[in-house]
Formats: sequence, structure tokens, C-alpha cells
Amino acid sequence: MEADLLSSDQPYAVGEWHVQPLLNSATRRSRAVSVEPRVMAVLTYLAQHAGQVVTRSDLLDAVWADVVVNEDALTRAVSELRKLFGDDPRAPRFVETVRGRGYRLIAPVTWAADTTTTPGEPALNSPVAITTTRAGSDPSNRRGWLASLVAGAVLAGLAVGLWLGRDLLARTPTDATSWDASVWEAAVPFTSYPGREIQPVLSPEGARVAFAWDEAGGNNFDLYVKQVGSERPLRLTEHPSSEELPTWSPDGSTIAFARDGEARGIYTVPSMGGPVRLLHATAAEVKALDWTPDGQTLVFTTPAPETPGLQLLDLASGAVRTLTTPDDVLHRATTPRFSPDGTRIAFVRRGPGSGRPIFLVDVANGTVTPAPGDATAVRHLDWIDDETLVVVSYRSGANGLWRLDLRTGAMTWIPTRGEWSFYPSVAAESGALVYQDLYFEKNIWQVRLDEPGGRLLSTDPLLTSTWMDCEAQFSPDGTRLAFMSSRSGFLEVWLSGVDGSDLVQITEFEGAFVGNPRWSPDGTRLAFNAAPDGDAAVYVVDVRGGQPQALTPPGQGGRVTGWARDGTAVYVATRRDGDWGLWRVPVEGGAPEPMGAPNAFAGAESVDGQSLYFTRAGFAGLWRMPLVEGRASGTPERVFADAPVDDALDWVVTPGGLYSLDERPEGTFVIFADLDTETVATIAEVTDIASPSLSVSPDGTTLLYGRYEDTRSDLQFRAVTKE
Repeated sequence: MEADLLSSDQPYAVGEWHVQPLLNSATRRSRAVSVEPRVMAVLTYLAQHAGQVVTRSDLLDAVWADVVVNEDALTRAVSELRKLFGDDPRAPRFVETVRGRGYRLIAPVTWAADTTTTPGEPALNSPVAITTTRAGSDPSNRRGWLASLVAGAVLAGLAVGLWLGRDLLARTPTDATSWDASVWEAAVPFTSYPGREIQPVLSPEGARVAFAWDEAGGNNFDLYVKQVGSERPLRLTEHPSSEELPTWSPDGSTIAFARDGEARGIYTVPSMGGPVRLLHATAAEVKALDWTPDGQTLVFTTPAPETPGLQLLDLASGAVRTLTTPDDVLHRATTPRFSPDGTRIAFVRRGPGSGRPIFLVDVANGTVTPAPGDATAVRHLDWIDDETLVVVSYRSGANGLWRLDLRTGAMTWIPTRGEWSFYPSVAAESGALVYQDLYFEKNIWQVRLDEPGGRLLSTDPLLTSTWMDCEAQFSPDGTRLAFMSSRSGFLEVWLSGVDGSDLVQITEFEGAFVGNPRWSPDGTRLAFNAAPDGDAAVYVVDVRGGQPQALTPPGQGGRVTGWARDGTAVYVATRRDGDWGLWRVPVEGGAPEPMGAPNAFAGAESVDGQSLYFTRAGFAGLWRMPLVEGRASGTPERVFADAPVDDALDWVVTPGGLYSLDERPEGTFVIFADLDTETVATIAEVTDIASPSLSVSPDGTTLLYGRYEDTRSDLQFRAVTKE
């Protein structure tokens, strides 16, 4: 049958997906998903030309013939299709980007006339009842995507089906190089309530999710449990103080959680509802909580200076003992999670210059070892099996989910729907995955001063859009900005005038992780991080035109932290053999040179090029070592022991001193520090900081930072793929 002669309303199949254009729906394994009409039109046109390269102009003419739009509309439509299919643009199974031309549908397409109905699927020409969900509607009347099926019997079948495949280990290849995210089905929305749903945790059997929700849209979170395949959640707590960090008992009967405020402490509540019981009162707010697989112990953390490590609460006796005590009390252990066999705890150690690396602690003897691999800027994690973690890592432009193999250190990207994902949770028995997707705008704001380090004049937006704009950097002459933006549909590097005018996109990776741009001293090039094939590398691009060139081998990892003042090399921070270090990477070729700065995590040359300033993983303060003809010389010295450089990339050394973002209990502040006198002046409070992004104009009077706006979050669910 000639596809070109088919009506655009005719049903068809794309791989395992059954598509009904008239209903704007796609169905896979009895799960129906609503598709926006223009997105459906793009899919149908590609299906009519399956296997062929369809140009962007042809798609625009076919789908948007009645309106005037730019190519951003098409880019966003293709992005939505990839989210629908759970497709990875770097290793596509459905829609392939043909650079410089357009797109090609590479999945097999079968039209209704040639298709027989698969048992358990609705016939291609049969109507399917679909109810869409909108944020802000009454949650008692909404049906989520998992519940929008044809009949109650089908719904019940789905709920049972999601429990199948009880052993994820049997589904996860032991060879790290062969693993991919297809062990899970495509993500589907689990909640879409008003307010924010956060910190989801799957019950051991994988049939229920506990989470915190500020239903009224404020900051008072209560706990809820929602059954897979149902819509209405069960409310477990209702208290004037926030209740967060739910964790399941191994038998699924009880949920432990943390309560803040005057009644601060660790509590439990029956998972089916019932009385709340205090287990342990704490002086400081509980920051993390997990239940050991044998049900006898809880691990928790607090930010109190006297207890910065992991604390174990014995449920039988109520006794608390310290499992880890960092050698520097400014460090804090976060996100502890027991391994499935209960012998180890994986956690993130956060602090000045730490890069938030992952560590493993032996529960029996307290021995702490760093996890292998380049897992930088990790926020949350959970175990997939005893040798594998799913981690949230900020790698080159977004907080995404990654699989970390603890035997090899290999990192594998896990596609998600949202730009940023948090709090992954894997069910101990079924292997299902749930996580929190954060949706927001990022905009670039400026702080204006009357003189360097002087009086605050204003704090206001500089560059805004309905997409993400962040990580802005002043050019050396102060006339232009380099920044990250998703306004093309993907996060790419853009240029603009210093006032946000004259926008120009200079990279086109289309879905790869991209971020962290840094100007060369002469203003002609940018170094940045990107992972076009899933493996992070450092790239350099000429801002006057041309293709980005890889500066480091793919998979080597590392993050650009700055340029040498003579423009011949880029400083890259990377972790090898468990230790962080700074490397000087020549731009025109040549072997990278270690800088001899132990545990250095981020570095930048002084304005005169005579010194290298850097932060150190595991050590507080700002450090410096002399440079002779661009080479490290001498011994590192700490020049400012109390320098507020908590985020290792949010500081800038200027001729007059140090600008930095200082995170305090009462908020985040821009500070200016005199490096000679070690005095600190608070310049301005800044809120909702987004991404490592501080930049200072050459005259020292304007600072740029990224800011979250219009923030909302929902939960996503991924069942284990059926065999």
C-alpha cells in the first residue's frame, strides 16, 4: 500500500505503539496516551514517509500550512515525540535526526489495513476513551495516564501487569556496556496534582508510592500513598509542620518520615493510615532517612555541626550511633540508601569543593570508600541491585538519571520526560522505578553595584523566556554573553549582546547534555561540556562560526573550569582513581598536564596569570599555587580558610577580591571577600539559584546568576518491561 495515498486519519502502528490520529492517541500494552494534534500530525507525516528523510521545510509546510511559525515549533514537536516513545536522540529507535536536512522515522510502520489486533490491545480502528489530566484540576475528579484505559477490567489487568517481572536482576545484564534503559517501560505520569509532589518512594512490592505533597501550593508538605493504577491518594498525615522523607519498612506495613518545626524528629505511621508515633526527637532538621532491609535500623542525617555524618537509629533500643564522621565538619553526608543486601550504604558527601561525590560505607565496620566513576554533582540515588546505582547527576547541563555500575564506574544515561529529575526510587521486589520530575523556567538575573564590592543598586531580570536560560558568562570585553538556553527545543549554547539582544545559537547537539560555557581570553572561542553520544567530553567552538571540536576523548568526563590566560589551554577538573584533580589541556593538541594540586575540584587563573586559584574536594577554603610560564610551581597554600565557596563553580576571583554565592540557613547571598584581609561583605540576597552560574563583568559592577521561576513538580513511573 502506498503510504502517500493514505488518509492522515487512518490508524497505524509504529513499533509496539498503535496510533489513532482521529483520536489524537497512541496506545501501547493497553495504555493510552493523549497526543497534541500538531505533534500527531508530525508523527503521521513521518509515518507516511517511513524510512525516508523528510526535510524540515516539508514538515513545516505539511503541518503548519495554516499558520506562520519558525522551526522551533517543529523542534519542540519532535522532542515531544521522543518523550512519548522514550527515545534517546543519541541512539534513536524511532525518530532519527539527519543533520542539516530533517528527520527520518526509523521504527517499523504498519497501516491498519495490514494489521491484525494483538491480544490485549484495542483494534486499530476502534475508539479508545481517553481522559487527559491538567494541573490545577480537582484531584478527586482526575484520572492519570495509568488510569485512562478502556474499562475497569483492563485497568485491573494493568495494575497486576505492573507487578510482573519480580526480579530485576534477571532482567539487568551483568555486562555494563550492554545495559540500557529498556529494562523499564516508557515513563508515564504518576501524579499531576496542583502544588508540588516530591520525594517519591516505592513500596517493596512496587504497587504503592509514598510521597510528600503541598496540596495547597505552599510549603507545608504532608504524606500520601497512591496505589499504582488508581488516581485518588490516601492521606497519611495532616500537621502544621512539614512532613517529608518517607521510607517504607521492608514488609510494607509502615512508613517512617521526618517532621520539622517544634515537633522535629523521626516518626512512623501505618501505610494504610493510622496513628502517628514519635521514634526519635532531633535538635536539628532531619535531612535524609532510609530503612535497613532487615527492618531493625534507620539511617538518618542532620546538618548539626556535631553530627555531620550518618547516624543509625536502633528501633528496638532507641539508641543512636554515628557511622561516619567526616574529617572536616563542613562536609555533610546526604541521601543515604542501604544496598539490597544491607551490607553497605551509598551516600553523597556534600561540602566545599566536594563536587558531591558518591561514597560507600561498610555497615559492619564503618569503612568509607569512594564510588568509582565520574559521578559529579550528584544529588540523590538509589540501588538497582547490589552492584548498581541509579543516580541524579548534573552532567553538562541538566539534572538527569544515570545508571552507575559500581564494578566499572561506567555511567549510562536513563532517558526521562522532564528537563530535571530527582529522588529516584526502585522497588525492591518488582524493580519498577519512580522519580520526581521538576518543571520550571530558568531565567538570567543581574545584580548591579555602584562599584566593585560596593553598594547594591538593583537586582532584576536580564534575559528571560518561557524556556530555560541559564549559566550566563560575560565575554572578556564585557560586550557579549554566552549562555545556555532551551529555546530551540534543546539545551544549547547561545550568544547575545550584554543586554540580551542579538541572539545567536552556536551549537546544535539536539538532545545531548550540553553546558558550562567558558570564554577564551581573547573572546573568540568557547570551551564547554557536551555528551553527544552519552559520554561527556570537553569541546571548543569558534564563536564566529564553525563546528565544535572535541578537546578530550569521549567518556573521559571532567568539567571545564576556565582558560589559561594566554589562551593556549583549558583547565578541566576530573576524578581519576577516586581522587579529583585539575588538568591543563592544550587547545591545539598535546597531552593533558596534571597541575599538581591534590584534590582540586575547580580552578581559575588569577587576572595576572601568575597564580592558580582552586577549591579542593574534602578541604574547606580557597587555595592557591604559583604558576611559572603556565606550569604549576611550588606547594599549594590555603589563602582563605573560611572562604564561602560551598558550590565549587559559583565563585570568581577578580582584581579586587573574591565574589561567591554563600549558602546560609537563612538564605543564599552574594558576598565579596578581600583576599588580603580575609574580610567578607554581604552584597545582596538572591533566591531560587539555578545551576552553577555566577559571572562578573570586567568592571566588577554587574553579577549574573541563574534563577528558577514558575516551578512545579510531578511524579513519573516506569514499570519493568514484560518478557
